[in-house]
Amino acid sequence: MLFFLDANLINEDISSTEGIIINRAIENILRSVWESKHLVQGDITTIIELKNKIVNKDCLNVLTFIDSNYSFLNYSSIKFHINVVRGVNIMELNHSGDKSILNVSVDFFQTTDLLQETKILCEDISDSSFFEEICNHYIRTNSIGSISLKYSKEHGGGTQIDVMYTNIAARKNRFCLTFCDNDKRHPNSDIGGTLRKLRLVNTSNNLFCKYIELDAHEIENLVPFNYLDDINEATLNNSGIEFIKRLFVSNDNGALQYLDIKKGINKKQVDESLDFFVFMENLLPYCQPNITIADIGTYSQNDRIIPHTGKIIKSLMSNVGLFTSKFPDLLTFQENEWNKIGSNFLYWTCARNNEALNL
Repeated sequence: MLFFLDANLINEDISSTEGIIINRAIENILRSVWESKHLVQGDITTIIELKNKIVNKDCLNVLTFIDSNYSFLNYSSIKFHINVVRGVNIMELNHSGDKSILNVSVDFFQTTDLLQETKILCEDISDSSFFEEICNHYIRTNSIGSISLKYSKEHGGGTQIDVMYTNIAARKNRFCLTFCDNDKRHPNSDIGGTLRKLRLVNTSNNLFCKYIELDAHEIENLVPFNYLDDINEATLNNSGIEFIKRLFVSNDNGALQYLDIKKGINKKQVDESLDFFVFMENLLPYCQPNITIADIGTYSQNDRIIPHTGKIIKSLMSNVGLFTSKFPDLLTFQENEWNKIGSNFLYWTCARNNEALNL
């Protein structure tokens, strides 16, 4: 997270009592930056003035580093940051152009709880590693430069992610960014129960938490499908892999936004929904051997019509070198979601690089 130290923090009208509160907040923030958990910035006048007030060596080293490298520090790519202000119980979100600024008063930073690494909450704890690679891709393709990412992984427990999100938000002592897919199984499908419950969580009084709705059935739908040959391991279903490859290069590849890649489609599902049946019918030409509507009539309820791949995320994340060695060929919906994931992940987890600050 990027913290901006407001110029009013060094005003001459600050009382000694308020000054103690302000200095404690600033030192806690600077210490978190020294520990490479966050980033900090302020206008150059504020930075220089604080160098005359802060006595803690580690915090002073952070300020000295900023002062010495001020002209080289460019955080313009970070479109969301925390503006640290005077006052009590202030938590206000403002917008300026393409940027969002959360004004937070110094009383929230009297302890270091809020200044620990941002929590990344996902349905599965391994999902955050995939999102980190997406963020690194976002950083590379947008020529953002050298910014580290620091966060702690939180397991949402699948259908319990709304409970985890509620509990974290209620404590108001950690920044938390949450990701949830929409579970839509075909274009006309309703969103899934997990996202419906997450939408009902009221965090209007805690802007330290935010959730991102992914416009895809599962995160498997966001895997670059030109990576399939490179991650096709023995644990995956080869017929499903070949099916996805054929669909990917077709004019019907938009279906990959909704298809349950991991599990495929069985007869029971299409029997329960006409929309699902039509969705499945459009996918039949990519099955091998060919399947007809008449063939489906002979299937039992649990027989798969559209083949599955198995857990491709696990295989992908055991081959993370692909993200830098092979440019992902993304479909339009994937590119949109990658930009959404990459940018928000950057804003909420950006941190100082681990270079020494013993100046």
